[in-house]
Amino acid sequence: MVSLSKSWGPARKAAALSLTLDNFGEACDISMGLLPPNHACGDHDTARIILPRLLTLLGDLKVSYFIEGVNADIYPRHLRAIQEAGHEIALHAWQHEAWNELTLDRQEALLRKALGVMSRNGIAPSGFRPPGGAISADSLDLLGRMGFDYCSPLEAGTSRLRGELVLMPFQWRHVDAYLMDPSLSHFRAAQGLSTAPLSPASWGSLLERSLADAVAAGEHLVVIFHPYMFGRDADQWMILKNFIRHVRGRDDLWIATCRDISRWLRRQRIESADSPARQAGYH
Repeated sequence: MVSLSKSWGPARKAAALSLTLDNFGEACDISMGLLPPNHACGDHDTARIILPRLLTLLGDLKVSYFIEGVNADIYPRHLRAIQEAGHEIALHAWQHEAWNELTLDRQEALLRKALGVMSRNGIAPSGFRPPGGAISADSLDLLGRMGFDYCSPLEAGTSRLRGELVLMPFQWRHVDAYLMDPSLSHFRAAQGLSTAPLSPASWGSLLERSLADAVAAGEHLVVIFHPYMFGRDADQWMILKNFIRHVRGRDDLWIATCRDISRWLRRQRIESADSPARQAGYH
């Protein structure tokens, strides 16, 4: 593994932040068998209602949206709108499969299927986030062989290079749905947490503390919002709105997409190899 320096981005900020989004449309519900066989996809509120509001709110602040491959067929117009607004589209499996429960052959087949559909719609994802967060070393090797630049798994630590693949870990305490979705109480219990959902106000306070911790440690913080959560709850929407306002006002953060973080890290390795004097800035 190659660690990062404690300064980030072209302006050498104290820490880096990637605001990321997970899940689009009906993909997760399809995967979990929650929809009737005759359900007609294509009118989900994350696409029809929430996305336009979200793009307006984000403005020039760019995010990485991890989207299931099946959505490139169901919602091509909406995915184009995300790209045209300057945001990154990364891959979140085919239709939100529990990634670590699949064989390696099945993973490869689904990755190729998703990449093919997205490519036909003008999308070339460079990053992958496994649904559920867990991923094996063999799966990471597969992503590298298939040309992915980075993976964002559930893992401790900050972003770093693993061979040719960049790892951009997230932690459960930085995921809105994990903390606040009432239907995920069993996941919280498995981690020894209260089964009761966290309040939006507590989520907002946790985000501010996490930002302070990232700056103090000189790390890259990855936070995950789910549109199906904040788009249906006014209090959660306000937390997202306040969080965006807060990070815009900070001068110690490099706010960047996961793709830009990955590219920057790769450049740092090249520059470090070219100039031994640069090694002093690494830990």
